[in-house]
Amino acid sequence: MSNVSQLIAKHNGDDPFNDEAQRNALKSFLRTDLDFVRFILDYAEIKSDAKPCDIIDDPLGEKRVDLGIIDKNSNVRCLVEVDYYFKWDPFWPKNYKNAHALERKIKYWRGKNIPYIGCTFSKNLDKMIVITDELITEYMHTKRKKWVELHGELVEDVFISIPPFRAFKFGDWQDDELRRVS
Repeated sequence: MSNVSQLIAKHNGDDPFNDEAQRNALKSFLRTDLDFVRFILDYAEIKSDAKPCDIIDDPLGEKRVDLGIIDKNSNVRCLVEVDYYFKWDPFWPKNYKNAHALERKIKYWRGKNIPYIGCTFSKNLDKMIVITDELITEYMHTKRKKWVELHGELVEDVFISIPPFRAFKFGDWQDDELRRVS
């Protein structure tokens, strides 16, 4: 493993492209966190006549968007991207000033009239910070390039930074941790 690869692994974890644990964590939040369920139903404008809802993997095909919330007629009502911050263990790191969205994911929701959320989990998967397509659009002016390893190759990726106080928070946040990001 190259020196750059080692640094990236230290930052992102050993297997940053395997998001099965985060997908399962989101599904668990949908079963156990009533505030998150209300948020999804409201944000995706899912009314009682469209329930029950379900969640599916890769609603637009592999390696596009991780999950989709579908209504009883199998219409995709919300696109969901999941990831995690390896250093968010167990508290939000003091040096993390922003939540991030990837510019390359915008093409999957812009112009499709389907709400999109990005859910970033703590390493322990007990907390998440959620950004919306509206926040991403509002903070497009914060775009910046950053070198990342993508499928074994170093590439420049473009990140949009969203202040955590603007994002939605769910899970088991500690009071002092929540104050730092609110």
